[in-house]
Amino acid sequence: MADFVVAEGLTVAFDGTRALEDVSVEIPLPSVTVIIGPNGAGKSTFLRSLIGFVRPSQGRVSVLGLDPTVKPEEVKRLVSYVPQKERFNYPVPIKVNEVVMMGLLVDKSIPRLHYEADHARVMEALRVVDMEEFSEAAFDRLSGGQQQRVLLARSLIRKPRLLLLDEPFNAVDVVTQCALIEYLQRLREMGVGIIIVTHDSNPLARVTEYVMVLNKKLIGFGPPRAVLRQELLAKVYGGSARVLDGEPCPFVVIGDVHA
Repeated sequence: MADFVVAEGLTVAFDGTRALEDVSVEIPLPSVTVIIGPNGAGKSTFLRSLIGFVRPSQGRVSVLGLDPTVKPEEVKRLVSYVPQKERFNYPVPIKVNEVVMMGLLVDKSIPRLHYEADHARVMEALRVVDMEEFSEAAFDRLSGGQQQRVLLARSLIRKPRLLLLDEPFNAVDVVTQCALIEYLQRLREMGVGIIIVTHDSNPLARVTEYVMVLNKKLIGFGPPRAVLRQELLAKVYGGSARVLDGEPCPFVVIGDVHA
């Protein structure tokens, strides 16, 4: 199985308006790839195309050697996706362990029965994100950061080869952000590929292996030092972007993500 995410001439349009235009990129796996770009740049659309939620208008996508539009169920067994916002509208409170258990539904045939081994996997996933003690707690009573940890645990329960995260640090405090990055580093060491959409690449500096800059079209892709350059980011953000030298990769200050 090819260990790459590949887009070839990927174009996605909604009601005649292009969200992505002729994007071609090859992302080696496992790796940590950070996708940046202004609002409306197509970052979330790119992630959703990898899981088959969005179909290309033109071009193609291949994830670990599979076309998500042709074999969506196979792709979903290998890839976990955590969207930017998720709501749970249930008539009764749903427990943390039940949220995580939802991650197994793709592996179950109807009727969707749960077994003792499944519950063990739930606790294992919660343990990875330090939420084991909250397994019986009501999900809607948790803080935003705790909820994000639970959603990450749900994405891990199937032991994916690729994890897609859309703005995982929204509405979380700095402590939780640091904890999430520690978990991501742990996953990378376990051989999980990770692609993250974010407005701020700086917190991820020590784990980032590749940076992808999108503004509907692909502006740049490669190691951080090759991509996080003033002249390249100016094509996307204009004069609002500043690149400062830093370790392990440049520090980026962006004044206006709406550029």
